[in-house]
Amino acid sequence: MEWLRHEEYASIPWVLLLGPIDSDWISFVKSKGQTMFPYDGKFADPHYCGQFVETGHLFATMNAVYLKPPLEYPFVNRGDFGGWGGDLATLFGDWLAASKLPAYNFSYDRVRGNTGSFKLLDTIEDADGFNMAMTLVSDPGSTIYEVAAEYYKPAGGYRSRFSKFFKTRFRDRDRASSLAHEMLTANGNISPTEEEGVELRALRAGAILKVAGLKNVKNLPGNLPITELQPFYDGFVDALIELTQDKGNDC
Repeated sequence: MEWLRHEEYASIPWVLLLGPIDSDWISFVKSKGQTMFPYDGKFADPHYCGQFVETGHLFATMNAVYLKPPLEYPFVNRGDFGGWGGDLATLFGDWLAASKLPAYNFSYDRVRGNTGSFKLLDTIEDADGFNMAMTLVSDPGSTIYEVAAEYYKPAGGYRSRFSKFFKTRFRDRDRASSLAHEMLTANGNISPTEEEGVELRALRAGAILKVAGLKNVKNLPGNLPITELQPFYDGFVDALIELTQDKGNDC
């Protein structure tokens, strides 16, 4: 997984999130003449016509969840931030940059659409990365190749990607909303009994302000009332629930 993300997802924020990539391993793979994915690091999604899955983001998410599997409710962690949680933070930044347009419609439309930092493609990659990582966590004897081949085979796991992702990570609407709030306002946890330090909070603020600009420091989620945040969470959660029908969009 480190090899598959090392070109695009090995910057300082990712080092702070997951630790440094094994440079000796990367050098070893390169010495064998291995190149990155063909087709410019993308492949056509088999269920949503016109969407091209970006392998860097897909396997960065997978790596994060594999290294830091989800904690029991109501906690969030670095594995979450490496996937849906980090994208939710940048989506919040998009919302601030858009001068706080109606929050529900903004987050709902972005997650299901093709615009912004957390669009349908990112949602696909977050779901697939999470699902495949959890398969590896539950069956560590499997290889990445085996898991990916099984997942993307005709009528494979991708056909139920969103329902599986939502059920496994969020379970229901109330929990999903609560976890979204935890992701954007809490410190995060290393374990159910040990909170994170400042790193995850700093990474979250950095992700939001990179999009929204430093002028929005006062509007970071922890500074806003729940009455202003809840419609944003509701739009995000309802978009995910809509996607759990897994209808796809065949060509």
